[in-house]
Amino acid sequence: MKIFPNSIPESIWRAHLTTYSPTLFEYTNEYSQIISSEVKGILPNNIYVCPLCIRKYFSVVNNEISGNSEFSLDHLPPESIGGKFKVLTCKSCNNSNGPREERLLDLVNFGSIPNQRNNSIFPFTYVLNKQTGEKFPVSVNLVDSRVEITFNEKAKQYNKDLKRFLCNLHEGNMQNLQLFIASPDFDKIGLAILKSAYLICFVWWGYDFVYSKNAEYLRKVLNKEISYPTRIPTVWGESKKLLLPKGVSIVSKN
Repeated sequence: MKIFPNSIPESIWRAHLTTYSPTLFEYTNEYSQIISSEVKGILPNNIYVCPLCIRKYFSVVNNEISGNSEFSLDHLPPESIGGKFKVLTCKSCNNSNGPREERLLDLVNFGSIPNQRNNSIFPFTYVLNKQTGEKFPVSVNLVDSRVEITFNEKAKQYNKDLKRFLCNLHEGNMQNLQLFIASPDFDKIGLAILKSAYLICFVWWGYDFVYSKNAEYLRKVLNKEISYPTRIPTVWGESKKLLLPKGVSIVSKN
């Protein structure tokens, strides 16, 4: 099994061993359960366990690399919102969190009003037919103090449902419409932020954190076995002086 892709140089995984493996000395019973009986000579200072699942590992004995999973560099915070720091996690944990982390970008874009791409004063806006449940994207524009709703011109050419909808609309047959502004998926956003917070704790405290009761609780939340007790609050300032920085912010006050 190839543990690392070519994009991860030796200096990276050796730095992880040097930094985090010393904190494994007190947890022999925990990590020994996942090591193959065929592997000999593994000591705490030459093994690295995925901090997210604590089931996958790689080890280096006599300059030979072995393990039970591929590893990749996980961005912290997610790369989609500008994360620069990287931590090794198993490929499975890295990939499984991708859909959640993409929702963080939705949150950043949601706060970026107006939506410059669509020249709209609102982000992610749709016209919703409450009778059929059909939903069509629109841009909401302010023209000479008048609000105008515009449908996608390209979509009119190939979307049969939109064509039918617009014909009925022009004939005055649509009575129950609603302007719908889609909000980001805060459940997935909360889990993505929680994962970043979890990995930050690993960066600071190594496996002393990973094998703690708090980390065990957070892993259950990340695996959706239990629910986190609070929702992640989000505040967008109305003044330019109060704009949040792009990315995930850690606040030191309660």
